[in-house]
Amino acid sequence: MSTLDLAAARVMRLRDATRERAPRRAAVPGAVAAAPAPVKGSWFARAVAAWRRQRRIAAGRAALRELDDRMLADLGLDRGGIEGAVRRGRV
Repeated sequence: MSTLDLAAARVMRLRDATRERAPRRAAVPGAVAAAPAPVKGSWFARAVAAWRRQRRIAAGRAALRELDDRMLADLGLDRGGIEGAVRRGRV
């Protein structure tokens, strides 16, 4: 096998391995999926998962706040609906 074939095989293995663990994508970039999978493991793993979720929520909130009112209306949102859309992950 060539180096290119080995690299392609490695990418395929990595993609297959992460596919089953990948979170659901939200309708708005940066938003959080509606129902994330429960985190199993130690208290530290749960704390890190909660921190990461809060960071994704903050990033989604910031991204939507940058949009003007007309763009939010195109998404079916107003300024008051940003928080709910980010937390539920749908618009």
